[in-house]
Amino acid sequence: MKYVTRVIALLCGSAVVTMVIAAMGALVAMFSTSGDDAARTEELWGAVYFQVVPATDGGTDVDASMGIANGWMLFAIFAVLFLFMLLVSVIYDALLRRKQYLLEAARKGQHDIRSNAATINVADSKATQNQVDPGHKVR
Repeated sequence: MKYVTRVIALLCGSAVVTMVIAAMGALVAMFSTSGDDAARTEELWGAVYFQVVPATDGGTDVDASMGIANGWMLFAIFAVLFLFMLLVSVIYDALLRRKQYLLEAARKGQHDIRSNAATINVADSKATQNQVDPGHKVR
């Protein structure tokens, strides 16, 4: 159940961030449109657009519209965000588990860096004592 709620939270978070990115892209498209003629500006690799058309009544007004031009591109942005958030979540959980393991081992006295270093040094010295001298001939 923990993983289901985490995935749902990541899906919701990815959706919210995608909507914010799309809104920011529409604003960038809006402020990138220039001139008095009809113009259409697309942003986010064609995902959102802003379009300006002179009004049909012949006045100085313009009709402006903005929206989603390519839904698949927004879905791709959503998918990339979801996978990134999932990866960060998995790495974070692994680091928390490792921290808990190290804290438990330190409490039990099984994982003392100084005692491990001394054990390794003793083992290395015993291994070097048992080695054959390079100048010694073996028959």
